[in-house]
Amino acid sequence: MKNITISIPFYNNLKFFEDAIRIPLFDDRVDEIIVVDDCSHEHEYNGLINYVEELLNGKEISFDPDYGFREGKYREMLDRLTLVDVSEQAKKIKIYRNEKNLKGYRNKYESVKKATNKWVYLLDSDNFLIESSINSLYNIEEWNPYYIYCPSVMIMNRNDSNIRQWDDWNHRRFGYDSLDLNAIKNHLRLADQWQNECGGTGIEGFLNTGNFFFNRDVFLNSLQDSVLDDNIEPYAACSIAIVYNWLVRNLNQSLQIVPDLYYFHRLHENSWTCFANPSKTSQQYSYYRSKILNA
Repeated sequence: MKNITISIPFYNNLKFFEDAIRIPLFDDRVDEIIVVDDCSHEHEYNGLINYVEELLNGKEISFDPDYGFREGKYREMLDRLTLVDVSEQAKKIKIYRNEKNLKGYRNKYESVKKATNKWVYLLDSDNFLIESSINSLYNIEEWNPYYIYCPSVMIMNRNDSNIRQWDDWNHRRFGYDSLDLNAIKNHLRLADQWQNECGGTGIEGFLNTGNFFFNRDVFLNSLQDSVLDDNIEPYAACSIAIVYNWLVRNLNQSLQIVPDLYYFHRLHENSWTCFANPSKTSQQYSYYRSKILNA
């Protein structure tokens, strides 16, 4: 059985970190959790280091997170809340820190570059997985190194208390066949015709989910030229930029939606999706949308 790495680009998200690592900690198929801090504030970085030290020294955490919606359609996910010592599992966590702030796009690249396994799941530090997420990857008969495996559903929380305000962004309607460059172009053109695509439910939202599973070496090879270009900084569109560079690098490379691959995202004060400069966000989305259509 192949082991995988969970790579987490981290920046000032300590309050969400436990949720991000919880499921990978308890899964033996994940033998490495890479965390690359992008020059967070000192108290955030020190808090990250101290928290991992506490785990190594026997801090107990619950097997399943308390998502804050004990009543509702996700109730079945909350069956086991037993506190467990994770000192052994915490040994798989490796923390690195950039010498300067690289911002999201380059820090994602760095977090993948630090991985030692051939297959990597890129997980933003304000997101988290459930058990079926990793299971869904191992239900794939054979991993194709030329695919980015993408989530079928993002479940996003819209308030600080995480209580019963979760929206499903369902991407299953884009199908389970591989989505190559031409297929993505067609979806973007259809969105232009319909003029009703918005947020995470549209094709651009799908392309910018950011939680991807892929072959490490193919990923790094696809992005290396753009990472070296100091003029490129896609800001809120960093995941669309990843998809663009993946698709144009080699015509064999495409996207694949995985049926039971779910992840959760918390919307908060530092989320690019909500609080970034609206003009810059729009410009970056439009820029990479245009690059895909003209590729």
